[in-house]
Amino acid sequence: MNPLFKRVLFFIFFLREISLIIYRGINMAKNQSSKYSKEFLDKTIKVWQPYCPAPLSLNDAREITENMTALFDFLINNDGKSEGTEE
Repeated sequence: MNPLFKRVLFFIFFLREISLIIYRGINMAKNQSSKYSKEFLDKTIKVWQPYCPAPLSLNDAREITENMTALFDFLINNDGKSEGTEE
C-alpha cells in the first residue's frame, strides 16, 4: 500500500475518532446542564461566593454541588464503619 495513502487513511480515522469524542462530550455537557436548575445553581453561588475571592460561575456551582453530594453520600454510607458498628 502506498505510504501516502496510509497516512491519508490514518488521518481520516483520526478525525473520525476526534469528532466522536467531541460529540460525546457535547452530549454529556447537555445532560449535566439540565441536572440542576439555574435557580438552584444561583442559590449555590450565593451561599459559596463569600468563601471564594473569584466570582463563581454556573459550572463552579455545578461542581460544588456534585462534590458536596459525593461527600455526604460517602459520609452517610460509611457512618458506622469507622466505629466498628457496620452491619
